[in-house]
Amino acid sequence: MRRSLGLELCMAWLLWMAAFGAMLYYGAILLGLYKDPMMAHFRQYGEERRIYPLSRFIFSLSGVLFMTGLMLPGSTIEALLLILSLIGIVASFGISRTPHVQAALPRWYQDLLDITTREERRAIAYAWARLPLRTRLRLNGDSYAFQVFVDEVRLTVIYGARDPDDPWATWQ
Repeated sequence: MRRSLGLELCMAWLLWMAAFGAMLYYGAILLGLYKDPMMAHFRQYGEERRIYPLSRFIFSLSGVLFMTGLMLPGSTIEALLLILSLIGIVASFGISRTPHVQAALPRWYQDLLDITTREERRAIAYAWARLPLRTRLRLNGDSYAFQVFVDEVRLTVIYGARDPDDPWATWQ
């Protein structure tokens, strides 16, 4: 009896940690602190599929609330957390069905969709993938620097900028 209780508690903690990790992941994407997953979608061929992490963030938040509520048995906080988690699950499904609410966050993503074409977004995504890790981390946290990066890539794509000192440019 005692052994199974320890196993159940361990599994509950593992599920809580998984839900908390997912909540942190989607929270970083929503805040614009981690742009790699959304930039990777621009590199895909075929019809562009837009992704909106707000509903996934709310779903993972409700998972954290649900698991926290299950780990606090016999208290009034347990009932409150379970009710809030159910409200969060319903809200995440409601948000996934309303496009104007989904498009509210992350703001940089919506701005990028508004000012660029599909070809420019693909070029920006491929340029993003070629950046060193430290540069990507710097651009993740600084919205202004990211916008400058986007503008530089757009200028390169639109005007076909080349290095004038490159001796091999005449042979390409």
